[in-house]
Amino acid sequence: MKQYLSDTLLFLLPIFLYAALGISLFLLLDPFRVVRHYSNYSYPVATLNREFIATETYLKNYNKYHYNSFIFGSSRSNAFKPSTWKNYLQPNDSPFSFDASGETVFGIRRKLFFLHEKGADIHNALVVLCHNVSFDERNTKTDSHIYISHPAISGASYIGYYLVFIKDFFNPKFLYHYLRYYFTRQLSQGTSLYIMFSRISFNPVTNEVLYDDLDHELSVNPQQYYKNKAAIFYASPGQRTDTVNRIQPRHVKMLQDIKRIFDLHHTDYKIIISPLYDQITFSPDDREILQNIFGNRLYDFSGENEFTCHIQNFYEESHYRPHVANAILDSVYHCPKAIVSH
Repeated sequence: MKQYLSDTLLFLLPIFLYAALGISLFLLLDPFRVVRHYSNYSYPVATLNREFIATETYLKNYNKYHYNSFIFGSSRSNAFKPSTWKNYLQPNDSPFSFDASGETVFGIRRKLFFLHEKGADIHNALVVLCHNVSFDERNTKTDSHIYISHPAISGASYIGYYLVFIKDFFNPKFLYHYLRYYFTRQLSQGTSLYIMFSRISFNPVTNEVLYDDLDHELSVNPQQYYKNKAAIFYASPGQRTDTVNRIQPRHVKMLQDIKRIFDLHHTDYKIIISPLYDQITFSPDDREILQNIFGNRLYDFSGENEFTCHIQNFYEESHYRPHVANAILDSVYHCPKAIVSH
């Protein structure tokens, strides 16, 4: 029996040492910036959890800045800048970007419940939706550090939450590329899948996101920028209608909950359907559901229109640029009943 235990421990020793070394590196390097508190999350090396940044920034600052105006949505909502949106609000309004990667209506609903339970005022809100993300099943995706919801929002275990980050850190491909870049500052083949290849900054007060390197490239030589990305901007087949009805009964309940919170707070809210490069409009059934719930607070910029017909309005095929969001803000606040027709 002693010999068996001795052999077992000897077999397990390398595993224990690897785990101890890995966890030590995780705690020391904190690649996902979830171990220590940061005054600013700008310029990360590894891809961070956007909801973690937003939630931690809110929890740290809400007593000081008394946020009462919120932008909800996926990374596409980052085109809407709190600093610009403030120009359309009252002077004493305090805007905050409460985004999350791959955000769904499930996540937006949970954030509104979180704010309501915190006793936050919700004077204004922008809810940014899109046909191919907002109603998918990513609300159940808890196995990736990029998408897992902050325990303060989800109510889930902090232990389980951090185990997901540790698991992703131990991914051999991530560990190899991260450590190689960390010590050499050199990109290698495949590194961009795990390392941030362009600088992104986060405002430590409003959580406004800036794509510093991309915006710099576009300001210096936009022709070269789009030439380099020619393969990304496929030839558009023109406007098409989404043939899938994505809003299911469970989504209707979530949307109704969102409206109920807004009604309780007498929120001035806008529901904005994003202009996407694919020029796909919402299915008529889905759009009718949104219209029935939100009425003339729905603004549909999907399909083929002045925003989606020009590649200069996009960073790549998925994310539109701030000047597009600025034009949308100007439209919805100065023409409050205008819905873009197709």
